[in-house]
Amino acid sequence: MANIKHKEETVSGLKKALAKQVEEKKRLEKELRDAKLNLAKVMGIDELKKLDKRLASILGSRHKTPYEKKIALFELVKDLDVGESQPLKEQRVNYLLESRLYDVLAKRALEDYRKTTVKAFSKAKTL
Repeated sequence: MANIKHKEETVSGLKKALAKQVEEKKRLEKELRDAKLNLAKVMGIDELKKLDKRLASILGSRHKTPYEKKIALFELVKDLDVGESQPLKEQRVNYLLESRLYDVLAKRALEDYRKTTVKAFSKAKTL
């Protein structure tokens, strides 16, 4: 009797775990569809199909180890040309130049502070 009850608990636990996995799979499939739609808007359908074929060939390969697949995926992502709008690139360059300018100004201000501090201490010693 206890053995039957234990089997029923195990079966119900397995059913719950399976239901969770099915829900997770549905959620991930929906996210994948949404991501593909967004990517198609950005890249274009032809480029997306090429990317999809390359991904399928990498992931579907039985001759590659998981490590080799990860490296191949990394190379694929690295080689993707997603483009960058020119204004954003110019804005990033301007931020870098501005930060460099502030860095130089801060160093000069610190040098001036050191000089005036040295002068102040030397005057205090002579008095």
